[in-house]
Amino acid sequence: MDDFEAQGLIGCGNLKNYRWIGGFYEPNCLGRWFYQKAVLSRSPSKGGDGDDYIVMIIHQESKCLSFVKAGQSKWQVASTLSGSGDTYLDCAHHKGRFYAVTLQGMVEKWDVLDGPTRELIVSARPHPGCILTRHLVSTPWGDLLQVRVILAVHNPDGIAFQICKIDPDGLKKVVQEKVLMDHALFLGLNHSACLPTKNLPGIRPHCIYFSAPVIAHAFDWLLQLRVWGGVRTYDLVTGKFELAVPSCDHKGLFYGCMPSEVWITQNL
Repeated sequence: MDDFEAQGLIGCGNLKNYRWIGGFYEPNCLGRWFYQKAVLSRSPSKGGDGDDYIVMIIHQESKCLSFVKAGQSKWQVASTLSGSGDTYLDCAHHKGRFYAVTLQGMVEKWDVLDGPTRELIVSARPHPGCILTRHLVSTPWGDLLQVRVILAVHNPDGIAFQICKIDPDGLKKVVQEKVLMDHALFLGLNHSACLPTKNLPGIRPHCIYFSAPVIAHAFDWLLQLRVWGGVRTYDLVTGKFELAVPSCDHKGLFYGCMPSEVWITQNL
């Protein structure tokens, strides 16, 4: 796949169009379906010289990873999964490096400053059940967690969450009800976060606050679920999956494959 170019500097607020495969597209056309997720190495507002942050994106039907540094106008395509049957589901910035996870469980570490260069942390491996989605979360105590959402037909709500810690030598299963301590996870289409509940009145510890992402690969499985869509809470201790924001309870057959709400994280 050829590199694609954004006409106008990233971070300057004057994006005019995209050049991709020999054509030009307006932002409200290509941007509507082309990007699945974007993660920054740091907040542009947190000091520095203003041009030392990097953006990683998952795009083109979740088949590609690309990077761009602040001030540049051209994205660099680092990886493509076209033809592999796999797709990227999430990415995160952790301890100075970017990480990405795929539907089949492959975890990659990317060093963007010198490359980008790729290191395979976890190889793709089949899962005995249906994976609805995966998320990567960097914790305040230095762990990188992978959260798997799986179809669990024997659970009351038909869904279960599994948390694993990603070590340099591979994946390690952790005890779910203890791993978060006094924190809660916020998962969705935007940046995933692990936050202390003592600073968030009304937020419960040992819980996952979850907004449904795009999961077109599992549409047939979604028809079997009794709950999906909107903003929901999963209690790691009780295994209960319940609606967190009643006003976000969407009905309809196709909602499970549509983008949902995103989290706005307070500045801690």
